[in-house]
Amino acid sequence: MTEKGKTGRKLMKLRFCENNDGSGVVFKRLRTEYPELDLKRKKCVKKCGLCSSSLFVKVDGNAISGRNSDELYRQIVELLKIG
Repeated sequence: MTEKGKTGRKLMKLRFCENNDGSGVVFKRLRTEYPELDLKRKKCVKKCGLCSSSLFVKVDGNAISGRNSDELYRQIVELLKIG
């Protein structure tokens, strides 16, 4: 059975790398707007090539990237809507 948060969305695991400059903005925004999400900042999420070239987050084990924090945030929110 799939767990759902208060808003009825599927609970997703989002893992942010501490070394990924700029992704902290997205982390804080999601933490505020979607407190039911399973968000964590890790020392390393083992996606160093992607981490050095763009903003990204691992969502349920899959890497999602964006050119800037707004684009990354929008992509995550879209996943929440369809999830």
